Amino acid sequence: SRRTEPRRMVGPPDQTIFPSMLHPAVQPPLKDTLLTWKAAQDLKAGDGVLTTLFEWLDAYPVNPHAELGRAGVVCPYTGQARKIGSIRMGVLGTQAGDEQAAFIALRDGFQELGRIPVDPGSEEFRTVVLAFPACDSEAGLAMLKRVIKRLKYFALFRCLTVGFMHRESEETGLWNPAFRPLRSPMPVLALRYVVAQDAPFIARYHLMWGPYLARFGLDGARRLFSERVRRSVRTASAGTESD
Repeated sequence: SRRTEPRRMVGPPDQTIFPSMLHPAVQPPLKDTLLTWKAAQDLKAGDGVLTTLFEWLDAYPVNPHAELGRAGVVCPYTGQARKIGSIRMGVLGTQAGDEQAAFIALRDGFQELGRIPVDPGSEEFRTVVLAFPACDSEAGLAMLKRVIKRLKYFALFRCLTVGFMHRESEETGLWNPAFRPLRSPMPVLALRYVVAQDAPFIARYHLMWGPYLARFGLDGARRLFSERVRRSVRTASAGTESD
């Protein structure tokens, strides 16, 4: 008679190949979590964390700051995005040990960014703000940094950018190195499209030059060149003053 081979036990899938199977998201789909500006305004009275996030967004980025180092408001795009209704915000319960859930949230945030309805020509004002109040710790911030790094090239080649803000941020200002523009009352990831006016930021990161120039062409090249000249002059002036 034909001999039957014993069935082999199959082990669990490799974590590096099927991470989402081993670490499912602990929060509902992001699209069900994001709020419009009006919805957040209506709901904030019953949610202390949402109130803090909303009031910070309603005050800090849309106003001038004495330490900014230039005229105008901190973020020129937030006010217009609020006006045309292209901001979405969400408060997530993700904790320091939930890296895969944070990864999924950021990845889905990029996808939701492109689904925000706007009039033609206003796409650059689409913004998704994700707050992670439970990650306000050294371990939580380190985890969010890893998640951003994991999605760096996904964002890079799509001309997307992530602003990582938290209360201890030491990122310096573009016009005033003593200013810390990315400080916020809780860990926040702000997602948006790169715009031509981002040249001062893009000039800092050579990896972004290619996608930026591919998107903005000659205008982008002129802006980058002007920014490099401006930075060279400022560096030379600082060197002269120190001599």
